[in-house]
Amino acid sequence: MDELVIDKSKSKLGPLALLAGLFLILGVTMLSTPEHCVNQLWNSLNLIRTLGGLCMVFFWITLFIGVRILTDHTPGLIIDQQGFTSHRGFVRSSDKFSRERIPWRNIAEIKEFKSGKERLVEIEFRDQGNYWDLTKSGEDPGDLEESFSGPPFLLSTKDLSIEFDDLLTQLNHYHQAARTQSKPKI
Repeated sequence: MDELVIDKSKSKLGPLALLAGLFLILGVTMLSTPEHCVNQLWNSLNLIRTLGGLCMVFFWITLFIGVRILTDHTPGLIIDQQGFTSHRGFVRSSDKFSRERIPWRNIAEIKEFKSGKERLVEIEFRDQGNYWDLTKSGEDPGDLEESFSGPPFLLSTKDLSIEFDDLLTQLNHYHQAARTQSKPKI
């Protein structure tokens, strides 16, 4: 089986970055509002300028992250015979876990998880407690091929260029193939 490379979906981030840019302009406008433009709805110049400043800070950060992700050419997810690697950033509680290979041998089950209307891929690991011990102690877990295990890992397809059902099918297909290869033949 070949390596499956799934790119990040940039079609959803483009409008988000554009909207953040528009709100950034709105924030600059509010911050530089002259005193004679204050109306009855916004009767305080300090309130307008404070909201403008907050708008600028929040949407500047949003625009920065959106542009950073749009210009990033690393794939979102790589699936192969040994496991999968997520390069999506902001996954889990640390970027360390979102950039490491998670081997099939550490995975017990891959299934669907529903949260409201959202469907996520839930990946359960064989040893649930080891991960918490590593993260609580503050130690670097090192190579995840050797030490990673823990509570369910959730994958969303919102920022990937693949449909949910296709991703779940591919992950289960690769996982099943890895499990049958690791069993000794009699």
